[in-house]
Amino acid sequence: MADIGKYCKAYYANDLRKFPGFPRPAVDEATANAADDAVLFVHEDLLVTAGIARNEEIVFRGSGADWEKFCREELGFEPPAWCTQEGVAAAQQ
Repeated sequence: MADIGKYCKAYYANDLRKFPGFPRPAVDEATANAADDAVLFVHEDLLVTAGIARNEEIVFRGSGADWEKFCREELGFEPPAWCTQEGVAAAQQ
């Protein structure tokens, strides 16, 4: 069963590939160029998938401070407060 998660945001694969270590397609040049226009989804925990389900079509399991910094600063990725641990804790007070 698909796990939809709390939040995800769509980005072009080409934008995500600006991060060193993000996987590159192992295909010919023409297919790689078409793949740059593919839409990928970054989830609240910074997991990247090819669809909105968190447990299907996983493209990149980014972790670490460098990946988090890239997502926040380069992509402008900021999950809404209602789906973060800090936001949930603040709402409960």
